[in-house]
Formats: sequence, C-alpha cells, structure tokens
Amino acid sequence: MSDDLERLASDLASSPERVMKEIRQVVSKGSLKIKNQMRSEARGSLSFKRMAETINYDINADGNSVEGEVGPDKDVMTPWGSRRGNRSGSDGSAASLAGIAYFGGARGGGGTLPDPLLALQAEEGAFVDALSKLDGVILE
Repeated sequence: MSDDLERLASDLASSPERVMKEIRQVVSKGSLKIKNQMRSEARGSLSFKRMAETINYDINADGNSVEGEVGPDKDVMTPWGSRRGNRSGSDGSAASLAGIAYFGGARGGGGTLPDPLLALQAEEGAFVDALSKLDGVILE
C-alpha cells in the first residue's frame, strides 16, 4: 500500500473520534457564549446579580452525541452566601432563586431576567455555521 493510501486509511479510521472532538469544541464554545450572556444579564439585575457567578455550563458527550447544559448551578456557593441569615435562597445558593429570576414567583415579583432561551437563540446561527464548517459533519 502506498504512503498516501495508508495515511488516508488511518485518517478515515480516526475520523469519528476527530469529528466528535471538533463537535465537542464547537458545543463548548457555544455554551461558553451562552453562559457569558446569561451572566451579563444577571449582573445587570439589582435583585438577582448575585446569581451571576453561579451560572456555569457542563458538556456531556456519550457515543455519537454531545450536549451542553447551561444555567445556574445550585451546588455553587457564593462567598457572600451561607445557609444561615442569607437572602439567597432556601438552600443557601443564589441559584435557588433562578426560577423566580427568570419566570417570576407565584405571588408576583421576579421574572426580570430574560428567558435563557433567548441566549440560546442568539448563539444558534454561529453554532450551526461552526458545525457546517467541520469536515465529516452533515447537517440535515
């Protein structure tokens, strides 16, 4: 077998792993942009600015799928929050107020932060464009 043919065979054999790695990078970059937008919006809120530092993202890859999960993380304790005497939330993290911050409370109030779906929609075009530029990825 010629060297070129051997290189091509090797490249094709490693292609799924390479493509998945590149897709993971695209998902990670998109998730970071969404996280940054959501943090910026939260920092601008008088009532919910403490929640900004709890907004993170996780990347989950399994087989042929990669997903990013972005939002307030209730496991993040902010330096100013403690379980006693705080104004953050019942579990001691500012993230526990996320539902009220985004969607409002049953008794009114809250709902002052933009829906996180808007941050996702803002990133959608760049995300699809980045995926379409990867070799070996077909978007339907």
